[in-house]
Amino acid sequence: MQVNRLHQQLQFIIEIDQLKNVLRQTLLIDGSRRENSGEHSWHLAMMTMILAEYAPEERVFERGLVCSEGFISYFVSF
Repeated sequence: MQVNRLHQQLQFIIEIDQLKNVLRQTLLIDGSRRENSGEHSWHLAMMTMILAEYAPEERVFERGLVCSEGFISYFVSF
């Protein structure tokens, strides 16, 4: 059973690597180029983890990745 889970996790890692190939309309802060989805997802994940301590204690933070129609989105729910 663990081998199957490991295989699924490795497949997921390979899949999310493709986000680097998807260009977004968003420019970098310095305006030099468009951000790719991999960079966007990474920044969102980092901001969520770093700023999680500021969420009210009675809230429950759930972090995860959702793969839908070939796109992977980071989500946070309270």
